[in-house]
Amino acid sequence: MSAGGESAAEVHVINATPPIGGDTIMLEIRVSHGRDRAEAEPASASASGPLLLRVEEAARMLAISRATLYPMLGRQIPVVRIGRAERVPRAELERYLTRAVDAP
Repeated sequence: MSAGGESAAEVHVINATPPIGGDTIMLEIRVSHGRDRAEAEPASASASGPLLLRVEEAARMLAISRATLYPMLGRQIPVVRIGRAERVPRAELERYLTRAVDAP
């Protein structure tokens, strides 16, 4: 909780456009704080895209490499395993970003 009694920030990934042949990612993020939270859209309503992301997609959304993301999976960012495949829930990426924004 921040000074002044406000609650934690809430981060929503609105749109992430992966690069096609380039290395620029368009990422639209909405951050709402305390008093704005009632007006913010819930994560499920704001997410335009798949609920589960491949590791490569999640890494692109965070603007980090797969090698950087892999050690975080299952520890800092929960994953869903479907057979041998690991998928990252979009909502968990949003929670991770919220925690990162609020970190001291």
